[in-house]
Amino acid sequence: MTEKISAIKLYQSDPYISFEPGVQPTPDMLRLTKSYRKLLIFYREHERQIYDINDEINLNIIEVEEVTRNPDDLLSRNNVPPIRMYL
Repeated sequence: MTEKISAIKLYQSDPYISFEPGVQPTPDMLRLTKSYRKLLIFYREHERQIYDINDEINLNIIEVEEVTRNPDDLLSRNNVPPIRMYL
């Protein structure tokens, strides 16, 4: 798309998309607006699941960070002896 992106105004609610006065939408602009509209509709229909998945991902990231900081602590909590490096 070679047109200025500022010629398109994107909103989070209806009408979602509008064009600056005097702007003739090109096929590229129309494809972009169609994709944006579909994304917003998908988001609105699945908002709760998206937040739940995001929360689950964040919890998993925290757990992975904890394990990488102190793997022996996790092992001892699960009654596994710490890993010993023998040289």
